[in-house]
Amino acid sequence: MECFCKNKTANECAKELGVHYLTIEKRYEVWRQIIARFMQVEFENKNQTIAFEEYIYLPHYKRGKKEAIFDGVNFLTFNYDHKIYNILMPDLSRYKSSFLADGLSDVYYKEFERFLRYGKIQSEHIDPLIRAFWDFFEELLCRYKGVKKENFFYYLKEAEFRFNFDCNTLEEILKL
Repeated sequence: MECFCKNKTANECAKELGVHYLTIEKRYEVWRQIIARFMQVEFENKNQTIAFEEYIYLPHYKRGKKEAIFDGVNFLTFNYDHKIYNILMPDLSRYKSSFLADGLSDVYYKEFERFLRYGKIQSEHIDPLIRAFWDFFEELLCRYKGVKKENFFYYLKEAEFRFNFDCNTLEEILKL
């Protein structure tokens, strides 16, 4: 738990403790699920939503590649009571083959580029707490050697929790 609280990867923790990686990774998965449930309850008990923004996450190695349009993970980030909460949007990759089958891939790529350009223009007006979270989230994910799409939600919730709360709160919640 100490390794997890100190934001060490499962691999770093396994090496430090001399334990098999999968043992640590399974424990980390359980803790991420606990965090996700906790963050849901926190958001449901919110007083007010101050601001929200849409974000599309693409791993660094896919950025700038027009083929990656359907690989992005889209989520909404809320600033409520000076805390961050995220809602993962539906995965569009399942529509990739049908979108590309109609022969309009260049149109989709151009629209996506326009959307991203518009987002950059608007970025100066983004809530500062949301912008700070996105930077924090990008930095956190860079520590891992890739995150499976099916686990992305839990890493997002872990980042959200770590951004909102300190290590002591994390230990309290995980011990329950």
